[in-house]
Amino acid sequence: MGIDDLKKQFEKSPQIAQFDLGPGLAASVRHRLKGVAGSALSFIAAAAFKKHHVHHLLVLNDREEAAYFYNDLQNLISPNRVFFFPHSEKLPYEHHDLDDEHFTGKKSEGESGLMRAEVLSAVNTRKRHFVIVSYAEALSEKVVTKQSLVKNTLTIQVGDGLSQEFINEMMEELEFERTDYVYEPGQFAIRGGIVDIWSFSNERPFRVELFGEEVDSLRTFDPVTQLSVKDHGHISIIPDVQKQAMKEVRQSFLEYLPDDTAIWLKNFELIQDYVQKAFERAQEKFDGLKTSVRQLAPDEIYLSEEGYLDELSKFSIVEFDRPSIFKADVEIR
Repeated sequence: MGIDDLKKQFEKSPQIAQFDLGPGLAASVRHRLKGVAGSALSFIAAAAFKKHHVHHLLVLNDREEAAYFYNDLQNLISPNRVFFFPHSEKLPYEHHDLDDEHFTGKKSEGESGLMRAEVLSAVNTRKRHFVIVSYAEALSEKVVTKQSLVKNTLTIQVGDGLSQEFINEMMEELEFERTDYVYEPGQFAIRGGIVDIWSFSNERPFRVELFGEEVDSLRTFDPVTQLSVKDHGHISIIPDVQKQAMKEVRQSFLEYLPDDTAIWLKNFELIQDYVQKAFERAQEKFDGLKTSVRQLAPDEIYLSEEGYLDELSKFSIVEFDRPSIFKADVEIR
Protein backbone atom coordinates (compact mmCIF):
# COMPACT_ATOMS: atom_id res chain seq x y z
CA MET A 1 0.00 0.00 0.00
CA GLY A 2 1.42 3.38 -1.05
CA ILE A 3 1.08 6.84 0.47
CA ASP A 4 -1.81 7.76 -1.85
CA ASP A 5 -3.71 4.63 -0.77
CA LEU A 6 -3.15 5.50 2.89
CA LYS A 7 -4.37 9.05 2.29
CA LYS A 8 -7.59 7.74 0.74
CA GLN A 9 -8.15 5.35 3.65
CA PHE A 10 -7.87 8.20 6.15
CA GLU A 11 -10.06 10.52 4.05
CA LYS A 12 -12.84 7.88 3.95
CA SER A 13 -12.60 6.98 7.64
CA PRO A 14 -15.61 7.71 9.92
CA GLN A 15 -13.27 9.43 12.38
CA ILE A 16 -12.49 12.23 9.89
CA ALA A 17 -16.24 12.76 9.43
CA GLN A 18 -16.51 13.39 13.20
CA PHE A 19 -14.51 16.63 13.02
CA ASP A 20 -16.73 19.69 13.50
CA LEU A 21 -14.47 22.40 12.07
CA GLY A 22 -16.79 24.57 9.99
CA PRO A 23 -16.45 26.76 8.07
CA GLY A 24 -18.83 29.35 9.43
CA LEU A 25 -18.93 28.14 13.02
CA ALA A 26 -20.80 30.42 15.39
CA ALA A 27 -18.64 29.23 18.29
CA SER A 28 -15.42 27.28 18.71
CA VAL A 29 -15.59 23.50 19.12
CA ARG A 30 -13.17 21.51 21.29
CA HIS A 31 -11.91 18.20 19.89
CA ARG A 32 -9.93 15.49 21.62
CA LEU A 33 -8.01 12.88 19.58
CA LYS A 34 -7.21 9.60 21.33
CA GLY A 35 -5.04 6.70 20.23
CA VAL A 36 -2.95 8.66 17.69
CA ALA A 37 0.49 7.08 17.14
CA GLY A 38 3.46 7.41 14.81
CA SER A 39 2.82 9.30 11.57
CA ALA A 40 -0.96 8.91 11.83
CA LEU A 41 -1.35 12.55 12.88
CA SER A 42 0.11 13.76 9.58
CA PHE A 43 -2.46 11.72 7.64
CA ILE A 44 -5.28 12.81 9.95
CA ALA A 45 -4.38 16.50 9.54
CA ALA A 46 -4.07 16.13 5.75
CA ALA A 47 -7.45 14.36 5.55
CA ALA A 48 -9.13 16.99 7.76
CA PHE A 49 -7.61 19.73 5.61
CA LYS A 50 -9.05 18.19 2.44
CA LYS A 51 -12.52 17.52 3.89
CA HIS A 52 -13.02 20.71 5.92
CA HIS A 53 -12.23 23.90 4.03
CA VAL A 54 -10.92 25.88 6.98
CA HIS A 55 -7.45 27.10 7.91
CA HIS A 56 -5.29 25.01 10.24
CA LEU A 57 -2.52 25.94 12.68
CA LEU A 58 -0.63 22.96 14.13
CA VAL A 59 1.40 23.74 17.24
CA LEU A 60 4.13 21.23 18.10
CA ASN A 61 6.51 21.25 21.07
CA ASP A 62 9.71 22.57 19.49
CA ARG A 63 11.26 23.63 16.20
CA GLU A 64 12.74 20.26 15.27
CA GLU A 65 9.49 18.38 15.83
CA ALA A 66 7.52 21.06 13.96
CA ALA A 67 9.98 20.98 11.06
CA TYR A 68 9.61 17.21 10.60
CA PHE A 69 5.83 17.54 10.72
CA TYR A 70 5.99 20.39 8.19
CA ASN A 71 7.97 18.17 5.81
CA ASP A 72 5.39 15.39 6.24
CA LEU A 73 2.51 17.70 5.36
CA GLN A 74 4.32 19.11 2.34
CA ASN A 75 4.39 15.56 0.97
CA LEU A 76 0.72 14.94 1.79
CA ILE A 77 -0.71 18.35 0.82
CA SER A 78 0.25 20.71 -1.99
CA PRO A 79 3.51 22.45 -0.87
CA ASN A 80 2.18 25.93 -1.69
CA ARG A 81 -0.65 25.42 0.82
CA VAL A 82 1.62 24.52 3.77
CA PHE A 83 3.73 27.10 5.65
CA PHE A 84 6.30 26.97 8.44
CA PHE A 85 6.27 29.75 11.05
CA PRO A 86 9.60 29.83 12.99
CA HIS A 87 10.77 32.07 15.81
CA SER A 88 12.81 35.16 14.95
CA GLU A 89 16.60 35.12 15.07
CA LYS A 90 17.13 37.94 17.54
CA LEU A 91 16.52 37.98 21.26
CA PRO A 92 14.94 41.12 22.73
CA TYR A 93 17.32 43.56 24.43
CA GLU A 94 20.37 41.87 22.84
CA HIS A 95 22.33 43.03 19.80
CA HIS A 96 23.74 39.76 18.49
CA ASP A 97 22.06 37.23 16.22
CA LEU A 98 21.20 33.80 17.49
CA ASP A 99 22.89 30.86 15.83
CA ASP A 100 19.68 29.74 14.19
CA GLU A 101 20.07 26.61 12.09
CA HIS A 102 17.27 25.79 9.72
CA PHE A 103 16.00 22.23 9.79
CA THR A 104 17.47 21.62 6.34
CA GLY A 105 20.92 22.00 7.90
CA LYS A 106 21.70 25.27 6.11
CA LYS A 107 22.45 28.34 8.22
CA SER A 108 21.20 31.71 7.09
CA GLU A 109 20.78 34.84 9.18
CA GLY A 110 17.67 36.10 7.43
CA GLU A 111 15.93 32.81 6.77
CA SER A 112 13.60 32.85 9.77
CA GLY A 113 12.63 36.47 9.10
CA LEU A 114 11.88 35.55 5.48
CA MET A 115 9.67 32.65 6.51
CA ARG A 116 7.81 34.70 9.12
CA ALA A 117 7.16 37.45 6.55
CA GLU A 118 5.95 34.87 4.02
CA VAL A 119 3.42 33.48 6.50
CA LEU A 120 2.12 36.91 7.56
CA SER A 121 1.70 37.89 3.90
CA ALA A 122 -0.08 34.60 3.09
CA VAL A 123 -2.49 34.93 6.02
CA ASN A 124 -3.24 38.52 5.08
CA THR A 125 -3.82 37.98 1.36
CA ARG A 126 -4.72 34.37 0.52
CA LYS A 127 -8.33 33.38 0.06
CA ARG A 128 -7.78 29.60 -0.21
CA HIS A 129 -7.47 27.69 3.06
CA PHE A 130 -3.96 26.80 4.20
CA VAL A 131 -1.97 24.99 6.90
CA ILE A 132 0.63 26.61 9.17
CA VAL A 133 2.99 24.52 11.28
CA SER A 134 4.65 26.19 14.27
CA TYR A 135 5.74 25.70 17.89
CA ALA A 136 5.59 27.43 21.28
CA GLU A 137 8.73 29.55 20.92
CA ALA A 138 7.52 31.08 17.65
CA LEU A 139 3.98 31.80 18.83
CA SER A 140 5.14 33.46 22.04
CA GLU A 141 6.61 36.36 20.02
CA LYS A 142 4.29 39.12 18.88
CA VAL A 143 4.43 40.33 15.26
CA VAL A 144 3.90 43.54 13.32
CA THR A 145 0.20 44.51 13.19
CA LYS A 146 -2.01 43.85 10.17
CA GLN A 147 -2.47 47.58 9.67
CA SER A 148 1.28 48.15 9.63
CA LEU A 149 1.85 45.25 7.23
CA VAL A 150 -0.75 46.62 4.79
CA LYS A 151 0.65 50.16 5.10
CA ASN A 152 4.18 48.94 4.37
CA THR A 153 3.31 46.58 1.51
CA LEU A 154 3.84 47.74 -2.07
CA THR A 155 1.46 46.01 -4.51
CA ILE A 156 2.28 46.19 -8.23
CA GLN A 157 0.08 44.98 -11.12
CA VAL A 158 0.73 44.63 -14.82
CA GLY A 159 -0.56 47.81 -16.48
CA ASP A 160 0.01 50.03 -13.43
CA GLY A 161 1.39 53.50 -14.04
CA LEU A 162 4.71 53.47 -12.21
CA SER A 163 7.90 55.48 -12.54
CA GLN A 164 11.41 54.46 -11.55
CA GLU A 165 11.58 57.50 -9.28
CA PHE A 166 8.49 56.37 -7.37
CA ILE A 167 9.82 52.82 -6.99
CA ASN A 168 13.18 54.17 -5.79
CA GLU A 169 11.46 56.38 -3.19
CA MET A 170 9.21 53.54 -1.98
CA MET A 171 12.10 51.10 -1.66
CA GLU A 172 14.11 53.58 0.36
CA GLU A 173 11.09 54.26 2.58
CA LEU A 174 10.73 50.51 3.18
CA GLU A 175 14.48 50.42 3.99
CA PHE A 176 15.50 48.25 1.03
CA GLU A 177 19.14 48.51 -0.03
CA ARG A 178 19.93 49.63 -3.60
CA THR A 179 22.55 47.42 -5.27
CA ASP A 180 23.81 46.70 -8.78
CA TYR A 181 22.33 43.19 -8.65
CA VAL A 182 20.04 41.66 -6.02
CA TYR A 183 21.41 38.62 -4.19
CA GLU A 184 19.36 38.54 -0.96
CA PRO A 185 15.99 39.73 0.44
CA GLY A 186 15.78 43.44 1.21
CA GLN A 187 17.60 44.61 -1.94
CA PHE A 188 16.56 46.29 -5.19
CA ALA A 189 18.35 47.23 -8.41
CA ILE A 190 17.41 49.53 -11.30
CA ARG A 191 18.93 49.06 -14.75
CA GLY A 192 17.32 50.80 -17.71
CA GLY A 193 13.65 49.85 -17.79
CA ILE A 194 14.16 46.87 -15.47
CA VAL A 195 13.68 46.95 -11.70
CA ASP A 196 14.67 43.91 -9.64
CA ILE A 197 13.25 43.68 -6.10
CA TRP A 198 13.72 40.90 -3.56
CA SER A 199 10.77 40.96 -1.15
CA PHE A 200 11.11 39.53 2.34
CA SER A 201 8.11 37.28 1.71
CA ASN A 202 9.53 35.45 -1.33
CA GLU A 203 12.19 32.85 -1.95
CA ARG A 204 13.09 34.44 -5.30
CA PRO A 205 13.34 38.08 -6.43
CA PHE A 206 10.86 39.84 -8.72
CA ARG A 207 11.70 41.51 -12.04
CA VAL A 208 9.52 44.49 -12.97
CA GLU A 209 9.79 45.53 -16.63
CA LEU A 210 8.66 49.06 -17.40
CA PHE A 211 7.60 50.41 -20.77
CA GLY A 212 7.97 54.14 -20.20
CA GLU A 213 6.04 54.63 -16.95
CA GLU A 214 3.80 51.57 -17.28
CA VAL A 215 4.39 48.08 -15.84
CA ASP A 216 4.79 45.84 -18.89
CA SER A 217 5.54 42.52 -17.16
CA LEU A 218 6.17 40.95 -13.75
CA ARG A 219 8.02 37.74 -13.06
CA THR A 220 10.17 35.91 -10.56
CA PHE A 221 13.68 34.98 -11.67
CA ASP A 222 16.72 32.99 -10.58
CA PRO A 223 19.27 35.47 -9.13
CA VAL A 224 22.18 33.20 -10.16
CA THR A 225 21.26 32.45 -13.79
CA GLN A 226 19.06 35.56 -14.24
CA LEU A 227 16.55 33.32 -16.06
CA SER A 228 12.80 33.86 -15.61
CA VAL A 229 10.95 31.35 -13.42
CA LYS A 230 7.29 32.43 -13.42
CA ASP A 231 5.12 35.27 -14.80
CA HIS A 232 2.77 37.16 -12.46
CA GLY A 233 -0.23 39.41 -12.93
CA HIS A 234 0.49 41.18 -9.65
CA ILE A 235 3.09 41.03 -6.86
CA SER A 236 3.43 42.24 -3.27
CA ILE A 237 6.66 43.66 -1.87
CA ILE A 238 7.01 43.15 1.90
CA PRO A 239 9.78 44.75 4.02
CA ASP A 240 11.61 43.16 6.96
CA VAL A 241 8.66 42.63 9.31
CA GLN A 242 10.94 41.98 12.28
CA LYS A 243 12.67 45.35 11.87
CA GLN A 244 9.28 47.00 11.31
CA ALA A 245 7.88 45.38 14.45
CA MET A 246 10.65 46.87 16.55
CA LYS A 247 9.38 50.36 15.66
CA GLU A 248 5.64 49.90 15.95
CA VAL A 249 2.91 48.38 18.08
CA ARG A 250 2.77 44.59 17.83
CA GLN A 251 0.02 42.02 18.08
CA SER A 252 -0.24 38.30 18.69
CA PHE A 253 0.18 36.06 15.64
CA LEU A 254 -3.05 34.37 16.70
CA GLU A 255 -4.85 37.68 16.07
CA TYR A 256 -3.81 37.40 12.41
CA LEU A 257 -5.64 34.15 11.91
CA PRO A 258 -9.10 34.08 10.27
CA ASP A 259 -12.01 33.15 12.55
CA ASP A 260 -12.47 29.83 10.71
CA THR A 261 -9.11 28.46 11.86
CA ALA A 262 -8.69 25.16 13.68
CA ILE A 263 -5.76 25.11 16.10
CA TRP A 264 -4.16 21.72 16.79
CA LEU A 265 -2.25 21.46 20.08
CA LYS A 266 0.09 18.61 20.94
CA ASN A 267 0.78 19.54 24.55
CA PHE A 268 -1.00 22.61 25.82
CA GLU A 269 0.62 22.58 29.25
CA LEU A 270 4.15 22.49 27.81
CA ILE A 271 3.32 25.27 25.34
CA GLN A 272 1.72 27.41 28.04
CA ASP A 273 4.72 26.85 30.30
CA TYR A 274 7.11 27.97 27.55
CA VAL A 275 5.07 31.09 26.83
CA GLN A 276 5.17 32.10 30.49
CA LYS A 277 8.91 31.41 30.88
CA ALA A 278 9.74 33.40 27.73
CA PHE A 279 7.76 36.33 29.11
CA GLU A 280 9.52 36.10 32.48
CA ARG A 281 12.99 35.93 30.86
CA ALA A 282 12.21 39.01 28.80
CA GLN A 283 10.99 40.85 31.90
CA GLU A 284 14.20 39.96 33.74
CA LYS A 285 16.38 41.25 30.89
CA PHE A 286 14.25 44.39 30.57
CA ASP A 287 14.57 45.15 34.29
CA GLY A 288 18.36 44.83 34.03
CA LEU A 289 18.77 47.19 31.05
CA LYS A 290 21.21 50.07 31.42
CA THR A 291 20.40 52.33 28.50
CA SER A 292 18.72 55.66 27.91
CA VAL A 293 17.27 54.42 24.60
CA ARG A 294 13.58 53.61 24.82
CA GLN A 295 12.99 49.85 24.60
CA LEU A 296 9.74 47.98 24.04
CA ALA A 297 8.37 46.50 27.27
CA PRO A 298 8.05 42.68 27.50
CA ASP A 299 4.25 42.80 27.12
CA GLU A 300 4.78 44.60 23.78
CA ILE A 301 7.05 41.80 22.51
CA TYR A 302 5.69 38.60 24.05
CA LEU A 303 2.32 37.06 24.81
CA SER A 304 1.62 36.47 28.48
CA GLU A 305 0.23 33.13 29.66
CA GLU A 306 -3.19 34.71 30.21
CA GLY A 307 -3.13 36.43 26.81
CA TYR A 308 -2.22 33.17 25.09
CA LEU A 309 -5.15 31.33 26.69
CA ASP A 310 -7.55 34.17 25.85
CA GLU A 311 -6.48 34.17 22.18
CA LEU A 312 -6.78 30.38 21.85
CA SER A 313 -10.28 30.32 23.33
CA LYS A 314 -11.63 32.12 20.23
CA PHE A 315 -10.86 29.19 17.90
CA SER A 316 -11.85 25.58 17.33
CA ILE A 317 -9.29 23.38 19.11
CA VAL A 318 -7.97 19.89 18.35
CA GLU A 319 -5.90 18.42 21.22
CA PHE A 320 -3.86 15.24 20.98
CA ASP A 321 -1.03 13.29 22.66
CA ARG A 322 -1.55 14.59 26.22
CA PRO A 323 -4.58 14.91 28.57
CA SER A 324 -6.67 17.74 27.18
CA ILE A 325 -6.82 21.08 28.95
CA PHE A 326 -10.14 22.04 27.33
CA LYS A 327 -13.35 20.14 27.97
CA ALA A 328 -13.96 18.17 24.79
CA ASP A 329 -17.16 18.69 22.78
CA VAL A 330 -16.09 15.96 20.33
CA GLU A 331 -13.95 12.95 21.23
CA ILE A 332 -12.42 11.04 18.32
CA ARG A 333 -10.74 7.67 18.84
